[in-house]
Amino acid sequence: MWGWKKAKKIVKKFKFIKYFECSAKAGENVDKIFEFLTRAIMKSEGYF
Repeated sequence: MWGWKKAKKIVKKFKFIKYFECSAKAGENVDKIFEFLTRAIMKSEGYF
């Protein structure tokens, strides 16, 4: 598991707009990530 410090460096390095902590194994926040991505894609395509 990555710590917040390492995640923060990666977010800054790649200029990510959002950071989510999740676990596919436990099913934590996976739905939030897909919802965010879907909305971002739809917005970029002019649906919103």
